Amino acid sequence: MGLYREPTAEERAERARLYELRIAQEKAEEAAHRAWVADVAVALTEVDGQAWSVVDPWPGSDGYSRYDGTCIAPSDGSLRALSLATDHLGKVPVSSIGEAAVPHDVSRSAVADPKMRVSSGRDPMAVARDIARRGLPGFRAHVAACREAMASAAEREGKREALAERFVALGARRVKFQDARSEYVELDAFLTGADRTHGLTLTVGNTSVSVKSHSVDHATAERVLSAFLAG
Repeated sequence: MGLYREPTAEERAERARLYELRIAQEKAEEAAHRAWVADVAVALTEVDGQAWSVVDPWPGSDGYSRYDGTCIAPSDGSLRALSLATDHLGKVPVSSIGEAAVPHDVSRSAVADPKMRVSSGRDPMAVARDIARRGLPGFRAHVAACREAMASAAEREGKREALAERFVALGARRVKFQDARSEYVELDAFLTGADRTHGLTLTVGNTSVSVKSHSVDHATAERVLSAFLAG
């Protein structure tokens, strides 16, 4: 095993020079790719009939993003954005982004998100025609399905909230630390008696309410059962 030798000043200078060259080359390649993406947007405007432009899918976000200057979107809003970020192997995976808020209780595979790749640096008009033919119909169908699922989930959440508020008005209280992503609203109701505290836990779902009792004496259980059977 050899002994470590401190690099000479000339060696350190050469390493620094090579590092700067590599950084400059990467920046030049990134700039060239962003210019190519802009040209693809111009070509898609002609092919698709919608005005396409380079966009930031997350405006106002700070810091580095791998999507900087590599996302394009149509003016009609049918897609939030298409990513044309290069994989640095000469290929560009084309994918729709920006619909990640699809609720986790909704299957995202109802309409498959198309998968396609194009060659980086290829003629922008040829790429635009390829995307319009192989990608746009599927991308737009996928995004429409995602947005429909999101609207449906929002409607279900609104109904859950309305029902939960009715229980709150009757004296129930929301459980602390409720997961905001949950598909239900959990409530507690307590009644303090002479000998113990009785409680109910109400889980308000999309189509039903689950009621669980705890520490309930015979009289309370009888009242709950009578009310349940009467309903």
